[in-house]
Amino acid sequence: MQEIMTGLRANPPIELGGLAVRRTRDYGQLKVHDPDQGELSFEGEQGDLVIFDLLDAESTGKKDSELLFPPLGNAVAARPSGTEPKIKFYLFAASQPTSPEELPAVKAVLERRLNLLEEDLRSRVGV
Repeated sequence: MQEIMTGLRANPPIELGGLAVRRTRDYGQLKVHDPDQGELSFEGEQGDLVIFDLLDAESTGKKDSELLFPPLGNAVAARPSGTEPKIKFYLFAASQPTSPEELPAVKAVLERRLNLLEEDLRSRVGV
């Protein structure tokens, strides 16, 4: 567990599931790594958690640079279990609001996105 978490912190991915990593939030070190702004410290509850905020094709190009904590959209969170020898990954996929007629297509896109994220993470951690 610790080896994987150390690896995620030392060499954070630049992309996950085909989506660029916009920023990495490390709650263990209370730091945000932003490719445009470098490393920034923040105050908060310290814990063994890393969140990778992702960009996608629907992004407007605005990177929320002024926001240290953007609204959670497409993201991956990683944290070790507190009771078992395993790491838990939480996958988040988001889309712009759409009409009811478009919901089946949007759902298919989001399912595909989640599947690609899962495949990528499995290959990175060797399962």
